[in-house]
Amino acid sequence: DRIRILQQVILLERILDGLVVVALQFQAPRAAVPGGGGVRLHGEGLLVVAHGSIEVPRIRVGAAPAGVERCAVGVQVDGAVELHYFAGYSGGYKSLLPGICARETIEANHKLMLEPNAAAGRLDSPVREDLEEAGRLIGCDFLVNVVLNSKKQIVKAVAGDPIAAHREGVKVVDSMYIIPITELADVVLVSAGGTPKDINLFQAQKALDNAKYAMKEGGAIVLAAECPEGLGEKVFERWINEAHNKQELIDRLDYAFEIGGHKAGILAKLTQKADVYLVSELQEEIVERAFLLCARDLDDALHTTTEKYGPDARITVMPFGALTLPRLQ
Repeated sequence: DRIRILQQVILLERILDGLVVVALQFQAPRAAVPGGGGVRLHGEGLLVVAHGSIEVPRIRVGAAPAGVERCAVGVQVDGAVELHYFAGYSGGYKSLLPGICARETIEANHKLMLEPNAAAGRLDSPVREDLEEAGRLIGCDFLVNVVLNSKKQIVKAVAGDPIAAHREGVKVVDSMYIIPITELADVVLVSAGGTPKDINLFQAQKALDNAKYAMKEGGAIVLAAECPEGLGEKVFERWINEAHNKQELIDRLDYAFEIGGHKAGILAKLTQKADVYLVSELQEEIVERAFLLCARDLDDALHTTTEKYGPDARITVMPFGALTLPRLQ
């Protein structure tokens, strides 16, 4: 994702004249930000500020609880418009919130994921409505977004007004990745889609969230995700290690919401409704600590689930679970 965004930023620099300031959401080494003021690519035309890696002055905008970083936002680059499991879709103003906002502001926005409409494929997600309101308050003149296929190739570029251009991208995403189904399954076999989407459990969780829409109530999900980097996020791991049971994680979403930990709570909610098996490189102890069921391989998981649901169990396979969203017709 880092490489892809930087490639798009470099392309944008070739198109636009003048200084562009872009906030990226990944952590960059302090050494990569000379003088604490960003790093320039392709001469002096483009300043990239790695969001979160340096202290940047903040200004308050509207009701944002902790303001945004002081950046001259005229053009925003947010990579791809994709389905997003609680913001409805990525892209659009999402590069401003959470892109350049203080952690407190981001957490206030992300806590809206607990509302009923906060789900993939919904433009009426309260998370998206909130971030678009913030985007209008911050102000942005021009948007450049792309839609990618499963091979990370650009199939559509949209540009212009941040809302109108984003909605054009959404139409393409819906046509590519929302998959109509006529019946729910007893068992959903889902892959996150390979590296980097299964690099750790924190990332692979996105596939689980989509897979639940293909499953009957009380069904099972089998997630195939290598997870070579383990759980993958410090707060996520801390929440899991501190929990004595699933309900603790779910309750913690309400009284102590924290970015990173939120995925542990979402995972716990899912495991209350379904048997969730994980086929991965993770040790069984770690898998069970996350309140998942450990399977040695896919054959083992399918044998167990078909024993429970019978030889006539309906099975749905989702090879690109992090990208595709089943929608019951």
